[in-house]
Amino acid sequence: MLGMKKADKSKFQGLDLTQADLSNTDLHGKNFSGSALSKTMFDKSNLTGAKFSGVDLRGTSFKNAVLIEATFDGSDLRDVCFDGANLTNAKMKNAGMKGATFKNATLTGTNFNGSDLNEVSFDNQTLDSVVFDNSSLKKTSFRKAKFRDVSLHHADPKHAIFDKTSMDKLTYAILKGAEANLHDIKIL
Repeated sequence: MLGMKKADKSKFQGLDLTQADLSNTDLHGKNFSGSALSKTMFDKSNLTGAKFSGVDLRGTSFKNAVLIEATFDGSDLRDVCFDGANLTNAKMKNAGMKGATFKNATLTGTNFNGSDLNEVSFDNQTLDSVVFDNSSLKKTSFRKAKFRDVSLHHADPKHAIFDKTSMDKLTYAILKGAEANLHDIKIL
């Protein structure tokens, strides 16, 4: 019985599912590692605990998907749509994310460690316990975002945009020490 469960979780590894429509599908805990998934539709799907290691996801859509505790490790997430997705405790480590969108996404405990977030917009987002350690933030926009307990160790926020952002005192102190441009900031 245990062997069947393992096979079920791994049957999506190394597949070519380019441009597949997997919207409104329960894919809880599935492992898509090594698969080709560019321009695939996962809109409104349950991908809780899913794994995407070394996956080409360019242009893929996760609109309103549940990605709680999902892992995207070393994957290509350029131009991916995460609008309205629940990314609570998701791990997006060492991922290329230029052009990715997060409009109305839930970003609580989300980990972007080592990711390329250049020119990505987190405008109007609430970032609660989000990790941006070792991430590239050139021209990353946080306009009108709310920061609570955000980690930015070894990230270079000097060229990120923080206009009208609200943040806790510790995050403010860390960003100020990193010489980020912090005009028109509200301290929570």
